Amino acid sequence: MSPLPDKKPIPAELAAKLEAAGIWQFVNAACYGVFVRKGCMIVAQRDPDTGAYKSMGSAGYPLEGVGVAYLQWQDDKPFLYHKDCGLVPATEEQLATLRSFSADLKAVLGLNE
Repeated sequence: MSPLPDKKPIPAELAAKLEAAGIWQFVNAACYGVFVRKGCMIVAQRDPDTGAYKSMGSAGYPLEGVGVAYLQWQDDKPFLYHKDCGLVPATEEQLATLRSFSADLKAVLGLNE
């Protein structure tokens, strides 16, 4: 028997909101969910008892050939960081994609309050 609590099903209302936002839930685990859109990824923490999402991490951006990189700022300059390639300057388009995905998922999960 697993020491982890059983995962809660995704409510139909949440599934509909995710679909409308073009977001796919890649992992539905008891304590977290992994969401993706256009190759970007966010891990969100959930309450294992209720299944409600409580918080979410930073959005990761896909870098070809290395995997998911995360936004880091140095002074006023944005970079994407991955351990295998270090810092790569982030473009305005990449920033917009990350911001949009984060904002949309936060709204869908009801974390704006």
